[in-house]
Amino acid sequence: MPIARCQTCGRTSDAAIGGVVSCPCGAHFVADFGNSQPNMSSSPASHRIPNSPFASKPAKTKEESRSGKIADGILSGIGQLAKAVAALVILFLIVAVVINWKEVNKSGSSSSNGSSSGVEKPKHSLSLQAMEAWRFLAYYHLNEVKADEGCKGKWWLLTGKVLLIDKDILWKGDRQASVSFDETKSGQQKLVNCMFSNAAEIEKVKNLSVGQGISIAGICQGLEIGSVFFENCIIVETSEVSGKVTVDIPQ
Repeated sequence: MPIARCQTCGRTSDAAIGGVVSCPCGAHFVADFGNSQPNMSSSPASHRIPNSPFASKPAKTKEESRSGKIADGILSGIGQLAKAVAALVILFLIVAVVINWKEVNKSGSSSSNGSSSGVEKPKHSLSLQAMEAWRFLAYYHLNEVKADEGCKGKWWLLTGKVLLIDKDILWKGDRQASVSFDETKSGQQKLVNCMFSNAAEIEKVKNLSVGQGISIAGICQGLEIGSVFFENCIIVETSEVSGKVTVDIPQ
């Protein structure tokens, strides 16, 4: 049975149930249900429900706000640094690709200039008409216009004996050696001059001697100051003097 109890002096009273009765000590009686429902306002903090969704979060202090701003600044700086590093890596890769491309082109250009680097140039084969040098000179002196139409700018294979071996002093450019044929049979006082510019062929010219029989292939340049000139000449090993001869021409 519930009773009323004075919270000041502890007296109990049945009469206080259902109404407000004052204790002789001057305080009021309060219904006592065997402490089955304690006073929540006076209960210690340990009896309260923790992590209540309705509980308000405590406000951040100045130190916590400052620490948060510093952390945000650090994270932002790290992000910018990562972007800068990525940009530098991409730039480095682009530069490496460009340098590699230039090296490849440079090596390709060097290989194409085989005569200057000591590497033999690739060759292609041509079927050339062989002719004695003195006949070629006589043909030009009979009719230069007709001879130019049929011969100039084309490859020919000339045979005969060496008359002169010297350096090229009449022509400019990369021609470095000249071989002239003996043309006494033509009745002309002029020459058939063969100009050499290929390094490997110039080495062969160094081994020639006056009066030696030889076959030379070259591109006819026509008549100049009474003599016929040939360019890009090469020495050919053949005994043919009038037929067709297959010759390997450096590119």
